[in-house]
Amino acid sequence: STYCTPPSCVGRGYWTAEHRSSHYAARMPVVDYRDAPEDVKEAAVAKCREELAEWLHPKWNTKWNILRWLQDHDYNVDETIDILRKHLKYRRERFLDEDMRGLQRSIVCEDCHPITVVGSNRREKGDRLLVFEQPGKVDINGLLMSVQPTQFLHHMFRGVEMGMRHLNEMEEERGEQCYFHYIFDMGGLKMDPSYIKLCTGPFRVSWELVGFQYREFIDKFIVLNAPTFLNLFLAALYPFVPAKYRDQFHKRVVICGRNYKEYLLSIADAECIPEKYGGTMPDVDVVRSPCPVPKSYYWKPPPGYPKPEQLHKVTIPPGKTRAIDFKLEPWTTLGIFSTNDSDVQFWLYYAADRNDLNIDGVTELVLPTATLTAVPAMDFFDYVAERGGYYQIRMKNTSTWFKNAHIRIRLYDQNKIEIPIINCNEKWIKMATEKPTDIRLEDWAMDNPNNPLNQKKSREDFAKKG
Repeated sequence: STYCTPPSCVGRGYWTAEHRSSHYAARMPVVDYRDAPEDVKEAAVAKCREELAEWLHPKWNTKWNILRWLQDHDYNVDETIDILRKHLKYRRERFLDEDMRGLQRSIVCEDCHPITVVGSNRREKGDRLLVFEQPGKVDINGLLMSVQPTQFLHHMFRGVEMGMRHLNEMEEERGEQCYFHYIFDMGGLKMDPSYIKLCTGPFRVSWELVGFQYREFIDKFIVLNAPTFLNLFLAALYPFVPAKYRDQFHKRVVICGRNYKEYLLSIADAECIPEKYGGTMPDVDVVRSPCPVPKSYYWKPPPGYPKPEQLHKVTIPPGKTRAIDFKLEPWTTLGIFSTNDSDVQFWLYYAADRNDLNIDGVTELVLPTATLTAVPAMDFFDYVAERGGYYQIRMKNTSTWFKNAHIRIRLYDQNKIEIPIINCNEKWIKMATEKPTDIRLEDWAMDNPNNPLNQKKSREDFAKKG
């Protein structure tokens, strides 16, 4: 692509005005996207639209949404198209541009970890969206005892999606790119070991995956009522900041002192800030405080879930990687039940031929790298495999120094039929002898509106297009 790479003689630090002027005709990128001329932006956006036309939903297809991904990849159009296609596929499967019914819901998350999208920072044509969380009032231990990791992640996605819809409206009104001010109110937070586990576990992992699916949308994290142990919180946020901005991390995080109300009024109109934060907007209209988690909400296997002992057990020594291989037909919905006693890194790869699964550059990573956190709840998540072929789940133990990590896992398709593990005879896999008899996957039924495959176009239509 003529958008991709500066000449080999030009390093990132030496992309001078002279080089710019000589290569603009070839649509070469500049190092800082904020300095990119409009014709470069327009041409790059047009190329992405052309290549991704079949995946773009009219509601999402704005110049600013596409620019976010181009900016994150320094206007490397080929790279942007490749990674953006995965996001657009996810949007279609989960109905993110409609009613988000493809995202799992959790009463615990919605009531006990609310995300408040307040709105624009100005009465007229604001350029920042104010989003509030109150982690200081969250029942952290109750949350850890109650929520499945994928439910928590989808809860985060739903909050960001709601904010992005507001942001797109603001951009249409202003005719320029807008951003979030993501505000954390830490008031009431007390030091507790469970907080460390949340920061380094589900909270950190969720933000990393949010960072994969959403690009260039946060201008600043703003922290109110900061506790003395704030460094733990910042350590959880740091992985979310793109690598090219980590040297500017301190500029992206604003730690407010006692005069935080004065600071908020300097970045937003009083009418756009809730009363409790120094504005005039009635709290009852926008502020939802977290509720304690009732013990009755603590996780128990729901009907249709296998028992932990009915899952196959994979043993992973410290620092080692183990993998399970399996074959899927086109348009199979892969459902994965899993639970683990230590944090485990997780990858899902694809190759048309099984012999290619372990060859770097041939195999394809089809899901973003994730960390499966050790929480009481058994997790369940699904993936639509539009291509037939061989898939591999790789799991790495990076969290223990001396003892083995164990993950229990079992795979099913949308017909409740178990997907066999091809390499099940490996010595580090202990296959469960008891077979679950009541796997309930009603959400996958083709007549169920929550089914990610129940789209406007049928699976057959997609299959015909290849």
